[in-house]
Amino acid sequence: DYRAYQKGAWVVHMLRARLGEGPFRRCVQTYLQRYGLGTVTTEDLRAVAEEVSGQGLDRFFDQWVFGGGLPRLKVTYAWSDKTRLARISVQQTQAQDAKDRVFQVPTKVRFLVAGQRIDRDLWIERPQHDFYFPLAAEPCVVRFDPEYTVLAEVTFDVAKAMLYEQLEDGNDVIGQVLAARSLAKERDTKTVERLKEILNQAVFYGVRCEAARALEEIHTDEAL
Repeated sequence: DYRAYQKGAWVVHMLRARLGEGPFRRCVQTYLQRYGLGTVTTEDLRAVAEEVSGQGLDRFFDQWVFGGGLPRLKVTYAWSDKTRLARISVQQTQAQDAKDRVFQVPTKVRFLVAGQRIDRDLWIERPQHDFYFPLAAEPCVVRFDPEYTVLAEVTFDVAKAMLYEQLEDGNDVIGQVLAARSLAKERDTKTVERLKEILNQAVFYGVRCEAARALEEIHTDEAL
């Protein structure tokens, strides 16, 4: 059903992010050459991926394929002018239930500082993490999992000014979509105007669709 096929695609996408583009393509090529026209199991794919990449992937397959559920991540951001540190806090809220396990989640955080993109790695494996990153100045945009490589329910509330900047970044389509969804909760005139601009000017049609949905949800006369 839709869960098997859509989750299967997510797992392959996450595997590509875990291995890197080159090793992932070699893994797929080896897998198809070795098992073409034959019968396979998930263990066959895992074995080839480990052989080609040199990585141990037991936990990856255990938590994403053989186990159920998914991580629910509450992410918060704070900036200190005094120390010039950005703090990213990540809490696995599903871990509050004793029946739900803690996931191992490698991902990234992206800061946009003075027009420069700065990516930093995150390795999440406990119920609660605090990460600190020195930056030259306060970022105007902060993106968690910017390449969308983690199958998770993420809650990340940032200041409206950051959402405006994210909404206008045509080089980050996923960021634009997520910003439009977050701004759908607002009702002020400025937000409606920003969504109107994106509705009429965004290059990718999916962003325009998301802006239209946000305006529909705002549902004021100005939004109409």
